[in-house]
Amino acid sequence: MLLPETQLLAAAAKLPTAPRILVELGEAMNDDHFDLRDCGTLLRRDAPLVAKVLQMANSSVYSPVERVGSLEQAISIVGLAEIYRLVGMIASNQLADQTIRLYPIEASNLRFNTLFVALLMEEMAKFSGESPRRCYVIGLLRPIGMATLEIMGRKNPTIVPFQESGAKRLDEWEQEVWGTTNVIVAEQVLKAWNLPLETVVAIRHHYAPEGMHCPIVHILHLAATAAYERGCGIEGEEGYWNPSADTLAKAGLSTTAFQMACQRASESYARMRQADI
Repeated sequence: MLLPETQLLAAAAKLPTAPRILVELGEAMNDDHFDLRDCGTLLRRDAPLVAKVLQMANSSVYSPVERVGSLEQAISIVGLAEIYRLVGMIASNQLADQTIRLYPIEASNLRFNTLFVALLMEEMAKFSGESPRRCYVIGLLRPIGMATLEIMGRKNPTIVPFQESGAKRLDEWEQEVWGTTNVIVAEQVLKAWNLPLETVVAIRHHYAPEGMHCPIVHILHLAATAAYERGCGIEGEEGYWNPSADTLAKAGLSTTAFQMACQRASESYARMRQADI
């Protein structure tokens, strides 16, 4: 069952703006003519995002010689690639800071889960030959279906939250409440946002990637599994994380490459959290 697209998109429109800006920024950066001014114009659609970028650029992590006062200066000092990653971090923070009543997610846990999955996907992409930028976005957008259904649920205070429902898996509870699941909703929303097909496919099928031939599906499955194993999984999802013997091969990774990617992602996460003062 698919919920009416008009209802889903109306709910998705109430999500924080940073995730959508991140999507547009990623696509815009594929244009060779995209520059600092274009980036500044895009980011200025979200004033809190601009303030946070300036705050991060002035942090000890980037150690500016003089205080950074303009957005373009911040972008110049930090670099477009790093600004992109910072915007991703802000996007994950904005999603995590939303009021969550129905899903079994604490803000701090969702923040770690989303950002770590994104960073790990980015690192794995470097070994597998996939696009690091696209993989990073996929990791950050993984909970977009949950966030959309959470907003839709605000209209019905009688919905029993997952933790009180007695359900063991999120998909069982979601089917009972909405007749659909968060990954199907994510597929509908991301298609409407005109994201590349492989991005949509990765999120739609990452719970059960068996039989899928798209490497990014398996990369996302591995990243979400690694987050769960590090104690920041989402309750109700634990039954999904069971990589098969050939998951690494389908993701285009060796065991060594996967371990290196996990280490690098952990280091990047620590550094970005330090910047988030």
